[in-house]
Amino acid sequence: MSHSISLHVGVWKPGQCDGDELSGPRADPFAMAAIAHHHGFQETFVISGPLATWPAVQAKIQYAIDRIDPGGVFLLTFSGHGTHADEARRIQTWCMATEVVPDRDIFRELKGFSAKNVRVILVSSSCFSGGLDAGFREILIGLLKRMIGLSPRPRALPLVQRSAIETSDRFADGPSVLLLASSRAYEKSKDDTPLTLYTQVLWDVWDSGRFPGTLDEFAATVRLKVGEKKPDQTPVARAYGPAYPWGTSRPFAT
Repeated sequence: MSHSISLHVGVWKPGQCDGDELSGPRADPFAMAAIAHHHGFQETFVISGPLATWPAVQAKIQYAIDRIDPGGVFLLTFSGHGTHADEARRIQTWCMATEVVPDRDIFRELKGFSAKNVRVILVSSSCFSGGLDAGFREILIGLLKRMIGLSPRPRALPLVQRSAIETSDRFADGPSVLLLASSRAYEKSKDDTPLTLYTQVLWDVWDSGRFPGTLDEFAATVRLKVGEKKPDQTPVARAYGPAYPWGTSRPFAT
């Protein structure tokens, strides 16, 4: 049995999504695996390239569900293309090596951790990733703000005045999940070399584990620094499921 397990997925050339071949997803999974290793995750797996099919990811998630101790933590990261599965933009997807996976299927797999009270950290560096199970109302509000010029991007306010971690009442019957997404539901995420923009900023802010603040402060710093580099990309931090004090915890703590 293990108290902490991580799985890191990278797809730079998906089988069923339009879009150019990516660069960052080749290295992103290994950067995130290094973060997991630093923080003492007991088992770490990387699935990338043509091997990164949804059945392969499902198998590793089920392995983690079976192996992880009650009260443990599971870290799942994805880097690759993301898209919308419907014209209303209510369904976000991951573009795997051989299939397109809607957000409802991702969250359905994570429900298996509920019985063991396992915390889940979900990191997605992909276009529209902040819309993963966000709900149509949240997406619509964001689009309306964008249309009338009220950008939801955070200003450089003192951290005590706001929480960088949003909360959602969706997924109430699942485990406690923290989503760290590279962009909002209506925004694209920038690829780069050697890492995607989001993963590179996250890596730099993390600073080999030397970031001194809480996870809430970490998420706020990442969001601010990504916005400085690409103003139309706003990272999202959102908590789902049973309440857990994510904001006061340390980034990626086990």
